Parts: sequence; C-alpha cells; structure tokens
Amino acid sequence: MINKILEVYKKNGFLGTLKKNPLKLKSIFLNIPYYCYRIKYIYEPEYKNSDDSDLTLIEKIFRKENILLYDYFVDTELFRQFKKQIGFPCDYHGGHESGVYEEKILEHYIVYDLLNLKSYSKNEIYIDVAAASSP
Repeated sequence: MINKILEVYKKNGFLGTLKKNPLKLKSIFLNIPYYCYRIKYIYEPEYKNSDDSDLTLIEKIFRKENILLYDYFVDTELFRQFKKQIGFPCDYHGGHESGVYEEKILEHYIVYDLLNLKSYSKNEIYIDVAAASSP
C-alpha cells in the first residue's frame, strides 16, 4: 500500500496525491509512529517474566558487586488502600486484561512506600522516569 502511495506521490506531488486519495494518505501519516515502532522492535526478543533461576543469577551478581539486598514484603491491605487512593485508570498499561496492570501499580506502590512519598508536601516533587517500551 505504501509503495503505491509513493508512486502516486512521485507522479502527482503532495497536493495531487492528497486530492486523489486523501483518506489513505491521512491513514499512512497517522500510522507513521506505529510503523516506526514495528520496524524498531520487529527483531527484538519477546519479553518474558523472570523465573527463579534469573532472579538467583541477578542476586548473585549484585552480591558479587557488594550491593546490599533486602527482603521486601508487601502489606496487601496498604497496597489495596494505595490503589483506591491513587485511582489508577481502568486502561492503565492496557487495563486489567493486559497481564501487567497489577504489576505496574505494585511497582509504583513499592516506590511510594520505600521513599515514604505520603510524607511529601505539595511543594516536593517526585518524577518517575520510565522506559517508553516497558512491558
């Protein structure tokens, strides 16, 4: 489809192409971010959750580098209250059916808890810098 549009574009220029087929051209321009995303990630390995052996290896590497590790236990009642208080939208990270909805909210809760963000004033700012393609 794109090749056909490009042929028409070469023959008729931008305005001529727009007059001949405005909907297809508009569709292509609106989908450029999608096409770029597909090209960028088409050969990337598919994400998989870490298993116990992955986590053991990560822990071993951290300990070898003298990075202190601590166990963290989630208070499920406080986590439930956090979700209710913050009010994450139903479509957050693809919604409940995405498979990562609870995980993403849990990540925010852990940061909220460990940094004691509930004690921050309105003048104190915390910025979460996330990866754009984070699963």
